[in-house]
Amino acid sequence: MQDTTQNFPPLVEYIDPAELQQRLEHTFPTPESLRWFIRQNKAPLANAGALILVAGRHKMHPDLTERFVIENGRKAAVRSDAA
Repeated sequence: MQDTTQNFPPLVEYIDPAELQQRLEHTFPTPESLRWFIRQNKAPLANAGALILVAGRHKMHPDLTERFVIENGRKAAVRSDAA
């Protein structure tokens, strides 16, 4: 088993993507919009602790996902100003 120095939230705080999409409906208005975002950002979401795989099913942490979305949006805004 790999040891990690990161502290992640308790497993009970992770939810199914469908439930997350309902909570973040203002950002991801459809289930497909969230699925697309996950496909495009799978590794960074996992590295941030926002996305995990449990028994072959994705689970997401609402607060970590929201933080990731905000940070990615901030970075995108900075990049778009540089262009």
